[in-house]
Amino acid sequence: MDLLLSTLPSNSVMIAGVTSAWTAADLPATPSTLVVVNRYSGRKFALLFSNIGSEMWFGTAGASFNGWKPVAIATPPQEFDLPLAEGVVLRSGTTYWRDNTGMVGVNGVISLGNNMAPRMAIGTLPVGYRPDSDKSGILVSASGAAVPISVYPLGGITIGVDSLPAGLTSTEWCRFIVPAFPAAD
Repeated sequence: MDLLLSTLPSNSVMIAGVTSAWTAADLPATPSTLVVVNRYSGRKFALLFSNIGSEMWFGTAGASFNGWKPVAIATPPQEFDLPLAEGVVLRSGTTYWRDNTGMVGVNGVISLGNNMAPRMAIGTLPVGYRPDSDKSGILVSASGAAVPISVYPLGGITIGVDSLPAGLTSTEWCRFIVPAFPAAD
C-alpha cells in the first residue's frame, strides 16, 4: 500500500478490481474493489469493499500506510406502518422505525381528514418506540403551510398549535417528519 499511495498523483482517485494475486499483507480480502484517494493537501486514504461479503475496510496514510480498519456496516432498520388517529387519511408510506443504536424516527404523508382541528392527534407510537420527553417535528402541506407537531412519552403524535394556518384543507397532502430521537425503553 505504501508504494501505491506514494506513486498515486496528487489530487487523484484510483478505482481497481483486486484479485487473489494480492496477499493478505496487502489487503484483508480478495476479490474486492479498491478505491484510493490522494488529495492535493497530502491526505491519502483507501477504501476496500469485499466482493464476497458485505465487508468494508478503511485505511489512511501520512508518511506511511496505517493499516486497515474494519468499517461497521449496519442493516437498515425495519420500518412499520404508523397507526393513524381516526379520521387521518394515509396518502403515502407513513412509518416509524428504530435502529440498532436505539434511535427512533417517524415520518409520512397524510391528509388531516374531516376531523381536522388544532392539537388533533395524528397517530400513536407503540411502546419501545416512544421518547423519554416531548419531541418536536414539523408538518408541511402541499400549499406550503407549516405547523409544528409533537411526540409525547405516552406515544401520542399531535399537531402542536392552537390554530391551523389559513388555507390548510382537510384533503390536502401533508408531509410530516420528526428528527430521530432516542427511545425511552
